[in-house]
Amino acid sequence: MAAGFWAACYRAQPSRAVARAAAGAAAGARAAGPSRAYLRAVEAAQGAARRHEWLTRLLPGDPARLPVALAESIGLRALLKPATFPFKIWASYHLTVAVKRGAGKLRGGGGMGRGGLGGGGPVAALTVAVLS
Repeated sequence: MAAGFWAACYRAQPSRAVARAAAGAAAGARAAGPSRAYLRAVEAAQGAARRHEWLTRLLPGDPARLPVALAESIGLRALLKPATFPFKIWASYHLTVAVKRGAGKLRGGGGMGRGGLGGGGPVAALTVAVLS
């Protein structure tokens, strides 16, 4: 998932879209331009890309864009985390139930059994108690 976000940010370049919108809004106030820190970071990324020539063969486009895309993807994933966390909990619960059901059938048992998560034991009891 992280690699997918990184690739999407490499392609879409969300920071440039935000920078263009901010530059348009600030055009009346003062001349907008990239900060010195941003320019130094881009220059350092370009130097790293020149040292690693295999990146230019592997990736079409600008390999110096990789660290910027990584920062963008980390930021986007942090923004989306509150929305995706409940889904992850829901999916892990249903995956656990499905695995327990499948393991019970492989052992010749009745699947979920009387206890709800099958197999018994302290972990199953704790899971049932937490999810109830």
